[in-house]
Amino acid sequence: MELSNLSITNLTILWGPGIIILVGIYSITRAVFQKIFSLVDKHLGELVKSQQSQASAIEKLAFTLENQASKDTLEHQSIMLTLKVISSRLEDVLENRFKRREQSHEEIT
Repeated sequence: MELSNLSITNLTILWGPGIIILVGIYSITRAVFQKIFSLVDKHLGELVKSQQSQASAIEKLAFTLENQASKDTLEHQSIMLTLKVISSRLEDVLENRFKRREQSHEEIT
């Protein structure tokens, strides 16, 4: 077959099935991508909202923990100060008792 002898009928017979297959593949691919993009559009907003709410919750938790930590630090400092005062008073009491015992021992001897 020469190029000049090819008619539209012959071209259709030769290339028709290939073109139909290409058009079918294109339409299937297009439908798949449309479905994918519609799913992404549908769920992307929900995903972004959930990520924002999660970030907000984590921020609140961090703020609460930070405030609790500073409150605990103040309470800890208060407890330590109280313990130092108690320790100092106990040392004074023990020292006074020890001095009294020494004095009473000296008086006896």
